[in-house]
Amino acid sequence: MFKILHMEVIKMIEVQNINGSSKERYATPPRGYDSWLDYWKGNSIFPIPTLCSCKNCINEVKVGAHVMKTSNGRKWYIVPLCYVCNSKNTPFDVDEDYLVEVN
Repeated sequence: MFKILHMEVIKMIEVQNINGSSKERYATPPRGYDSWLDYWKGNSIFPIPTLCSCKNCINEVKVGAHVMKTSNGRKWYIVPLCYVCNSKNTPFDVDEDYLVEVN
């Protein structure tokens, strides 16, 4: 008898925070959302994770952060992060499935 175990494939992708996105027009989430984390929740197929989406971070999720893929920096995304990872100045890895495009 064989037993098949469900294996989940996680595709990590390198992103970077978008400087200045907490100011001006991006400080306020789109109409109908209380926060950028609320926007992420409303547009993701996943529930808000308990822990930060940044690889190897064990801090609690606090914000929906604006990021760009380092390989293609044209589109903006929201991803659930902790305060520490939301202030990183260097690229970091997140699960690509957790990126929600900002329209």
